[in-house]
Amino acid sequence: MTDDRRLNSHPRSRQPQGTNQGSTETAGEGQADFGQFVSTASKRWSAREPEAADDPAGDSATESGGEPPPPPGDDKPGPPFHFNRNSLFLGLIALLTLVVSFAAFNQFRDTPEPSPTVEPTVQQTIEPTDVVVQSTEPPVPTASTEVLPTNTAEPTTEPTSDPNQSDLAMQCESSCLVRIAASEPAYEVIEQSGYRPSHQAGDWIWVVSSRDLIAMLDVQGEAVTVIRDSPETLNFYIATLPEGQTDFSVLGGFGDIVDSVDRSAIVEVAEIPAQVQGITGAGVDILKFAPAVPTSVENVPDGNVPVLTTDQIGGLAAEVSTDEITNSIVELQATSSTDGTGIGSRQYLQPGNVMSAEYLYTRLESYGFTVRYEDFITPEGTLASNVIAELPGRDDSAIYGVMAHFDSMSEQFSVAPGADDNATGVAGALEIARVLGQYDLQFGVHIIFVNAEETGIIGSRVFARNAVAAGVPYEGIFNLDAVGSDRNGRHFWLNSDSESEWMMALMIRVNENYGLGQNIEARINPNIVADDNRLRDEGLESVLITRELFGTSPNHHTSDDVIENMSIPNTVSATQLMLLTLASLVAE
Repeated sequence: MTDDRRLNSHPRSRQPQGTNQGSTETAGEGQADFGQFVSTASKRWSAREPEAADDPAGDSATESGGEPPPPPGDDKPGPPFHFNRNSLFLGLIALLTLVVSFAAFNQFRDTPEPSPTVEPTVQQTIEPTDVVVQSTEPPVPTASTEVLPTNTAEPTTEPTSDPNQSDLAMQCESSCLVRIAASEPAYEVIEQSGYRPSHQAGDWIWVVSSRDLIAMLDVQGEAVTVIRDSPETLNFYIATLPEGQTDFSVLGGFGDIVDSVDRSAIVEVAEIPAQVQGITGAGVDILKFAPAVPTSVENVPDGNVPVLTTDQIGGLAAEVSTDEITNSIVELQATSSTDGTGIGSRQYLQPGNVMSAEYLYTRLESYGFTVRYEDFITPEGTLASNVIAELPGRDDSAIYGVMAHFDSMSEQFSVAPGADDNATGVAGALEIARVLGQYDLQFGVHIIFVNAEETGIIGSRVFARNAVAAGVPYEGIFNLDAVGSDRNGRHFWLNSDSESEWMMALMIRVNENYGLGQNIEARINPNIVADDNRLRDEGLESVLITRELFGTSPNHHTSDDVIENMSIPNTVSATQLMLLTLASLVAE
């Protein structure tokens, strides 16, 4: 808003000098004062002039003029020339008064009229070209203040101080997909900004980037192309042609090519999970495109990360959050739900399966883990993904893992909430990741979410074979599966083989030493089949932790497997037991 004091002091607000036309009320008041002054002066001087009709002898003369009246009884007439002398004296006085009054009037007339007092006018909008307000201090903007420009001149140069104003950065409203030429300086800027590539193909990388990162890369001179002004990548896949081929027509109707370079293309498919069997048969490699980085990294301390020591293990149980576990189960149960019921499906042929994989990827990355997809083709020809998260230790000679399958099953594939089987195991593993992500560990921890367990136990076999082929030094992997039932109270079943029996013994000892109060029954039974069997088949030591053996729960694999039909306290206590057991292996 305009400052009225500055507006009234502006030269344009003053009336012209030396004229009575257009005088304001203030000027009129000044003229009235002057007339009153003249009238008062005249009355003061005329009071001294004798009234001839009432006092022809002049006996009423005042103290300041004429002679004193004759004493009482003295009726002798005055001198014959007394009246003329007084008249002459009063005439001189009157003439002098007129001269002084005329001079005062001329001086008043020549004095500039004061600036008129104008009542302030509330202006809703002031066009910059109408009033230019000059001020040494800019107005302080508030939530309800409209800051008007103080300089209406057109800029003579393009702004250069804010890199966000570059044409390239302005193509991205907030967060968008970009392609960047791979280089060490580019990687350094990306990493320092808290981002990472979603995929690299040859000399190019694709990143879901912010406008600020684009601006920094642009200023640095990196080759950057904005592909799409959106961070959404759920329906994105990477298609890589066989060596020597560059014709993407082989993809046929697989999807729309969003971007391509050399032999690789980002393809957006209409339906997820993508049907890939036809094109992979032609030698095309298909991978799931990684999601954007989480908006913030949670629960990871700034600066030096504290070392986890053995004397801290018992206190970790109190760090397990009931709210975190509950929220995770609710969100997993509702994956892909669109009817307001909060009941969806993670069955591996349903869209919710891909959605939950992306959800887990982002959650684990927010806890400071390095995350990747592990893709495989299902018997139906769709692309499915395991989600693997890695937290390194100071000693890389051994790694311990927590596994849980995240797919669900029901008689109706589209309504498969899978709260106990196995959102409880997934929620427990997420909470273990959140707690341990705050510490510096002696040995590394991997969180392993496998897919397609409910039909053929496929994902865990893919994981085990790849891990053995890569020589990952897994010392033991714990499989959490359906740990939230309360039909059997606080009872646990553990199952393994003789090679992995030490893991069951350790869990029993932890339960006793820390007073966790669980009833644990350990078995060595090859007929109890779950993901851990597939790991042991490949030579990886592993153990099953469950509160419901297969086929015993009335809710598993039905639409009734919801959070209302399971126990959050039992899920929390299972998480505490698993956390303290794992901590005893990776603490210093």
